[in-house]
Amino acid sequence: MTQKEISKIKGKRKIPLSGIFLTHAHIGHYLGLLYLGKESIDENKFPVYCTPLMKIFLSKNYPTKFLFERKNIKINEVLSDKEFRIKNFKITPIKVPHRNEVADTVGYIIKKEKKLIYIPDIDKWNGEIIKEIKNSDFALIDGTFHSRRELPGFKEVPHPPIEETIKILEGAKTKVYFTHINHSNIVNKKEKEKKLIEDKGFKIAKDGIIFEI
Repeated sequence: MTQKEISKIKGKRKIPLSGIFLTHAHIGHYLGLLYLGKESIDENKFPVYCTPLMKIFLSKNYPTKFLFERKNIKINEVLSDKEFRIKNFKITPIKVPHRNEVADTVGYIIKKEKKLIYIPDIDKWNGEIIKEIKNSDFALIDGTFHSRRELPGFKEVPHPPIEETIKILEGAKTKVYFTHINHSNIVNKKEKEKKLIEDKGFKIAKDGIIFEI
């Protein structure tokens, strides 16, 4: 490959994304950033949005610190309950109760003509967050487990089970999609259980889903 061809490739956007929002520092929620690094796409100042504590965690620890040294990513700091704008979208990070061993946890409310709330990981629902979900057009929320009986160590990694969340949100006008599905969740294996959820007006999110707001 000639130098001219290499330069042409480097000048193009290599991934179909314009930015990444991070919620917290559990490994499954940030390690994908490594694909922006030298060993893969080798991006240049790709926009990443996260809290100041999350930025510290990423910049101080191996292997994500190399993304900073090589300038593969550019962090845009966000603050809980402080709205910011990206083009015509209004985005507000909100605090989420979760296990914060090394940083903090936020969800995101995204508004344009419609409103979407994104909370993929939470220990338990509280009144304020439930209110925000019910006041949204779309909710992409924690569906890690189907029930509390799913894993013997449930208390160590608490998540609001789908069967309980449905009881809380049943009747709401919000279009609710469950995400963050654990390998043990029966919706992965039993179409009957998945259909029971969908018959109540809820959905299981799939890769590549697009929300028009």
